[in-house]
Amino acid sequence: MVEEKIPEENLLNGLAENMKILLARFGIVNLKNGDYWVSKIDLTIPSVDVLVFQKENFTPDLLADCASLLDDYPENFRIQFIEAGKDGKPLEPLGGLKLNRFGAERI
Repeated sequence: MVEEKIPEENLLNGLAENMKILLARFGIVNLKNGDYWVSKIDLTIPSVDVLVFQKENFTPDLLADCASLLDDYPENFRIQFIEAGKDGKPLEPLGGLKLNRFGAERI
């Protein structure tokens, strides 16, 4: 039996949906008055971008759960946590954390 490969876009969309579920355990996932927002997927990196509005809810437990979630995806996938303002836009200069299966680094 030949297995059909799932395109990266479908996998990234699945990761984005799983991120929404995971983030809801740690805070409110909402663009207005929320703690987090899954803003987009980027096929060129490939990554799921998450806007972070409330840094105090961005805990080591959240990072550990996100790292565990990445174990189910290809090694080149990552999650980018980007600091954002109340207006729902990334803060300038861009800051945050990039998480992949091998660890985290500052943006």
